[in-house]
Order: sequence, then C-alpha cells, then structure tokens
Amino acid sequence: MANDVCSKCDVGWIIHSHDKHCGYCGCKVFDFSVTWEQEPRIYASDDANIHDLTVLVENTGAYLITFQPVRTTRDNTILFPQENGGPFTVNAGQRYPIPIQVNPTNLARYAETITVRAQSAPPNIPREKSLHLKALPPPKFKLIPNPLKVRHQRGAGQITEELRLEVQQSEFHISHITPTGKSVLAVHYSQQLHQANSAFKKVILELDCNQLIDEPNVVKLNFELRDLSQPIKKKIEIQREIVPDPPRLFVSQQMNPNITQERERTHTLTLQNRGERTLTVQNIAFTDPSNLIRMLDVEYPIAIEGGGQHNVDMQLLAVDVEAGDYPINFTITSNCEVSPQYQYILNVEVNALEPYPHYLAIDFGTTNSCCVYIDLDTYAIELVHLDRSTDPIKAVGYDPNIIPSLIFYQSQSENGENYLVGYDAKGSHLNEVEGHYCIRSVKRWLGFDWYRQFPNGAELQPRDVVADILKHIIERAEKHLDTISTKSKISKCVITYPTMFDIKQQEDIKQAFEKVGITDLILIDEASAASLGAISQQQQQGDYKLLVYDFGGGTIDIVLSRVTDDGNEVTIEPLAHGGNPKYGGDDVTQEIVDFVLEEFGREIKKEKSDLHFDIPYVSPRKIWQSSGDQKKDNATLSNTPLLYNGAEELKMELSNQPVANHNFLLSVVVGDDVRPLESLTQGKINVSISRAELNSLVADELHQTFVDIDTMLSENGGHPPEIVILAGQSSKMPVVKEMMTTHFQKKYPTDNVDIQLSDSPKECVAIGAAQYGMTHSSPSEVWFEIRNFRKTHSSIGIMQYDGRKQVFKEIIPKGRLIPDESLGRTSIPLRTGETYIDVRERFGTGDKFSPIDDYILTLPENIPRKALRNACMKMAVKKNGKIKMVALVDGREYESIVKKKEPEFVSEI
Repeated sequence: MANDVCSKCDVGWIIHSHDKHCGYCGCKVFDFSVTWEQEPRIYASDDANIHDLTVLVENTGAYLITFQPVRTTRDNTILFPQENGGPFTVNAGQRYPIPIQVNPTNLARYAETITVRAQSAPPNIPREKSLHLKALPPPKFKLIPNPLKVRHQRGAGQITEELRLEVQQSEFHISHITPTGKSVLAVHYSQQLHQANSAFKKVILELDCNQLIDEPNVVKLNFELRDLSQPIKKKIEIQREIVPDPPRLFVSQQMNPNITQERERTHTLTLQNRGERTLTVQNIAFTDPSNLIRMLDVEYPIAIEGGGQHNVDMQLLAVDVEAGDYPINFTITSNCEVSPQYQYILNVEVNALEPYPHYLAIDFGTTNSCCVYIDLDTYAIELVHLDRSTDPIKAVGYDPNIIPSLIFYQSQSENGENYLVGYDAKGSHLNEVEGHYCIRSVKRWLGFDWYRQFPNGAELQPRDVVADILKHIIERAEKHLDTISTKSKISKCVITYPTMFDIKQQEDIKQAFEKVGITDLILIDEASAASLGAISQQQQQGDYKLLVYDFGGGTIDIVLSRVTDDGNEVTIEPLAHGGNPKYGGDDVTQEIVDFVLEEFGREIKKEKSDLHFDIPYVSPRKIWQSSGDQKKDNATLSNTPLLYNGAEELKMELSNQPVANHNFLLSVVVGDDVRPLESLTQGKINVSISRAELNSLVADELHQTFVDIDTMLSENGGHPPEIVILAGQSSKMPVVKEMMTTHFQKKYPTDNVDIQLSDSPKECVAIGAAQYGMTHSSPSEVWFEIRNFRKTHSSIGIMQYDGRKQVFKEIIPKGRLIPDESLGRTSIPLRTGETYIDVRERFGTGDKFSPIDDYILTLPENIPRKALRNACMKMAVKKNGKIKMVALVDGREYESIVKKKEPEFVSEI
C-alpha cells in the first residue's frame, strides 16, 4: 500500500504506508467488521432442515482488503451454497455478503463459530474476526389470564380484552398472530423482543359479543414467531358473563291528564326500570304552584326490579284553579346511573266548569238505584253508567246502569275516599252482611232520629248515609258528563221518593241533598214518575185512566191518573196515591229465605227428629256483631250471602219457569259444633219452590194493595182504569200480573183492563223523573202538561187529648193541592207559656200515624183565659213541603217553631 487515497474523505487525503489513521478524517487505514445481515435466532426444537443466513463482511478501512476463505468449526453444521474455496476482496467502504445454510439439528448439539481472516494486515492490528452461533431453547410462554373472564352488558357489540404474555423460556419476535373462530375480530401485540424475565407484554383481543355464547368459548391463537418455521398454537378459554344493565329510570309517556274545575281525579305516574339491576327511588319531589297534586300513600324507598315498573298514584284536585295548562316539574331521585336526578314534566289541563242546565234525575231505591240525564243536543233521556268497578260482583240480573244502594265504610281511606258504594261495596264488605261497616236498605230508615258510630269516627244519621250514596251517584254522573261535549257541574236534581213517604222522610231526603250541596231540588213520588215514563211509551190517544203499580225493592207505590192525549200534547192529572211503604222485593226475598229454612228443618227432622240445631245468618234488618266464637261467626258470615243470593236466584228463575231449584251448602250449629248441612241429611239439600208457593207467600200483602186500589177508584168515579202499568223490578214476578188480572176480572167483570209490564220496570221511574225535571228547565221541549200534580198524599193534623185518650185531629185532608188548597184550621184550647204540639199525618183510615215534628208554641202571660179557650190553630203546607203552624189567639197570630230533637245512638236496629 503506498500513497493511496483515503476512501472516507471527500478531499482526497493521501495515505502513506506508515499511516495507521487518515490524517484528515481520523479513520483507521485498515479495519473490517463481520456481522449478520439479520440477527439469527435458531431454536433447538425447530423442525426445519436448513436455515438460510447471510454473513456481511464490511471493509471499514481506507483501502482494498483481501480475505481468506471463510472457516467454520464443523462442516456438517454450516454449509455454503456458493463457492467458498478461494480468497475474496472487498473494496474500502464496501460490504461483501456470504450466504450460509445452518442445520439446526447439528447446531442444537454444538455451538458454531464462523471466522473471517484477512490475508495481510499492518502490524499490531487484528486480522481475524468471528461470529458465534448457537441454538436457542424452544420458545415457551403463556397467556394470563386463562381462562379469560369477559363481562359485558346485554346487547353490547364489540369490546376489547387484555391478555398478558409471560415468557417462560428463550426469546423471540412475534411476526403475526392469527385467531380462529368468529368471536375474535382482531389481535394487537407488541413488536418488541420478548425475553424471559422481562416485563409482561400485552396482547389485546377485539371480541364480537354477539358471537360469544354462555358456555365456555375456546379460541385458538396461532403465534407466528420470526425465525421459527412452525407457528405456536395457544388455546384461550373465554368465559362470558353478561353484566346486568345498571338501573335506568324512565317515566312512561302517557296522555297528559285533564281535569275539570272543582273536580278531582286520580292520575298514575308509571316509573319503569329499563335496566336489569334493581332501581331504588329515594324521593319524588315536584313544584306545583297551583296546588293541583296530592301524592297518595307513597312509601320510600321504592324498589323496582329490573325490567319492572311501579305505579305512583296521585290525586288531582282542581279546586279554586283557573282554567288553563299547568306544567308540573317532577324531580325523581334514584340510583339511576344515567339520571340520578330524573326530570319529568307533567302537563295538566284544567278545563272550565260549566253548569249543567238540566235536572239530573235520580231514582234512589231501597235496594238499587239509577239515574238519567238530558242530552244537551237532542234532549234525549240517557242512563248514566253507574258501575265503575273493574271487576264487580256480578249478581243475578246485573245491570251496569243500576247499582246496589249499598255503602261500606272503611276504617282507612282509599284513594281519598273513606267509603265504597254499589258493587264496589258489595265486593268489599263482609260477605254482604250488614254490620258496623256496612249499611244496606238505609232508605227505610229515613225519618228516624237515631245515629250510629262508624269506623272512621263519624256519627252518622240515616240521612247522612243517604247523602254519601247520593254524592257517589252525582259524582259518577258528573264524570260521565265530563266525557261528552261539555264539562258540567250538577247543581239541581229531581229525586223520586215512595208515594207513602211521610213529610219527615221527605225532609230527610232534602237534608241529604243539602249536605251534598244541591239546594235546587224537585221531589216526585215514584209512582207518578213511573207514570210519566210509562205514558211516553204508550200509543193510546184520547182520555183514559192510568194506574201505575210500582213494586220496588222496598215499597209498593200506586198512583191513579187521568190522561188526555189530543195528538199534540198529553195532559196528566194525578187523582189518587196509595201503596205500602213497608213491603217490597227485599221482603219477598226474606219470605223465600224463611221458606228455605223451613224446608231445611223438615228435611233434618225426617232423619233426626229430636235434634236441636241452628242455621246462623244475619237478616238485612239486623246489625251483625261477633259472638266471640270464631267458628260460629264464620258460619254466620258464610251462610248469609249463600241464603240471600240463593233466594234471589230462585225468585228470578220463577219469573221464567213454574218451578225453581237450588242447592244450599250451608253450615249448621249443633251445640258447640259447626258442621256442614248435608252431614245431617246424608246428602245435599236441594230446595224446590213452585210459582204457586211463591204466590201464597206474597198474596196477603198484594191483596191489601188491591184493596187500596179499589178505594182509590171508588173515590174517583168507581170505574177501573183502562191501562195498568206494572213498574219496579219486583213487578217482573209473574204473580203480580196474574193476581192483578184476577182481581180486576172479579171486581170489574164487564170492563176490559189492559195490564202491561213496563219495558224497563226499574229505569222508567228515573226516566219519568227526568221528564218532570224538563218541565222546569226546558218547558219548550216538554210534550206533556201536568195538572194538579202536587197534592197531599196523607191527611195532616195534630194529636189532642179526649179525656185521657189521645186522638188524631185532622186539619188538612188528603188530596189537597199544595200550596193553594193545603190550608186548614181547628179550634184548640191553649195556655200561656210553652205548649208542645204533636203534628202527625195519616195515610189510611186506621190508627197508624207518622210523626212529623213536635212544634213549640210560646204565648205571653197576659192573654185572657177566654181568648185562650177560643183559640184556633192554622196549619198550611208550604211550597217547599214544610208545615207551618200558627196559633190565632185574641186576634193575633203566634207562629210556632219546630222542637229540635237530639238523635239517639243505637248499636242495633
């Protein structure tokens, strides 16, 4: 080497033979390196026969170097695919590749050295360099955790899960990871060298949750390692756990409620849990400036299971609230992860209240009640659907337009009410047994001065109980009117009453309505109302007499009227009234019950003549009280509905067939033992009753009303009516028409009396009452005229002493027009100071008198005795039906006042 130019310098620096380094750039004049083109990793376990490697010899000196052939330790481990028999040269700055082939099997037994030697080199400079090659242990690693537990929510799409790769032996680079199966979408891994005892590297799996199943999922991962001919397969077990969705609150979107002014209604807020874990509601708060809402019996916390819902009831009360829309903001606090403070707006529409222009007509019956209204557009008379219960006790003859006149007082309020009426009451009280909580047939107790204690602490008189039933009926009518074209407030009513109701009973009806808030009230007796309802269905013209026989649940009411139909207008004039205020369909049912019990007695006596037994039950006119013996009380409460419902079924069946049968499964008390009835007769007791037997049970009472009819006819010309209309539910019994027909045929054999059963025996009373109400609210729409309608149905007078005997002194006779003719006077000796005057009325000619009131007359001390002896008492029935009593003494009038009585408490009727 002499005067060569340095291959590393761009300036062309001349190198002399004695130089070891370039004088300009400082590089070594003679130097070379031996390296691998790519770092080799040959694993002892590799099944490959040959590995191809490349050795790079690089001349890093300043001039050309000649190398001797490459040497290896053993010829059978390293092979040279190209010629390696002679020297080779490498220019300065150049690389020389030497391909080799390695047998991994031999390499696994012995390590190998590859040596490259330069032919000549300056003194003291290494001229030989080597590469060492040895086989690595087989790669061993594991994935943690395995099994892999995957938790995801239901309905999740894709998720990523992390595995840790732990190297247990050797080292390696990952070229690629290929998954098998549809559940693994992709695998992400580290490109760094993986070595034993180094930090864990991550392997990330992208999983398709829809492809995972509940059973263990086995996934294979093929690890392709650099320098390893075959991939390493790893199995991963994926255990799927579906995590319940967190609780999620949602308020069900419902139609926004509307309410009419002065009305109340219940609205339900439905809370839904759209998650799977339990939703816990801690509080429901709301802003309500108009004070429309009352929350009902909400107890916190409210727990709602996953996928469930909970109804929160609230009362809307639109009292003193202007018409308009009112947004109510609710804040519901819960463990909902999305909305722990859930906001909800309830828009309440308050509709303007309009007065209903017509009279609501109510037929308040002893057993059942109904009511009708006048359609505002057509003036048609329509029934109100009174039964609001969702699952009523469907009795025989069930009609949703008619409800039982039954009330059940609750010890605790429900939806803001402390009592139930009608079928709601029938399904709630103790087996239809009248007790301290339950009242039935209260109409019969109007006019009586007593009160009872109820579970809510109230002390109620019969008229107060009636007021609660009427309130329910009116509210149902108002709610019905709210559903049609107008939102209406009922402010006036027509109420029917039994024809033989005395003045005190009529006054109790008025006070019941006053308690409800109805002061514009018209009273009409039931028979007259039935007459109007029946006449509207008649096609007959001309003059005729009409007799209406209204056989209801508690009374029999009769009215005789003269009817004139000239083709344009019908004129009706009531002539006479009568009936029986103490007998009705309830009494017929009781007689059937008595008949059934007698049959029981006969059947039992046939087999055990000396047996002393009792069949406990409660009559509707009794108040049930516990005996202290639970078995006997249970028998009483069980027997009562079975007896009366069975009797009602027998009565209904006899309307359609000559004989009726019924099995009675009752309990019998023998001594202290309660046993089934059939145990005493060796079989079930089937009671059979014929129509003839029923006729004999009711014959006496019906015959007495026929005598009243004859009296009414004799007092009005003596001729029978051309038409007889049978009204009332009990008139459906064939015996009524049969006996009526027989009576008229015997009494008036030459006259033809048309006896008809009304098309709607119960509703015709209410329909006629509505027609009567129209004469006051819409006279232009009325097709009839009533003449001389309001008359005294009884004779009215005072009780006087004749010697030691108290006698009735009539002042106002029966049949006088009110108020024009209802004025009378009688002479009566008086005294100064206070005098009590007992005012009564008499319906018939017997000695039965109905008390009206006690009046107090106060006269001054200075009246002469002669004037007191010659005094007289004037009496008048005012337009409102009340009695006015005035004493005329010495030319001056002294008005008496009613003595107020304190009602007596009763525990039994």
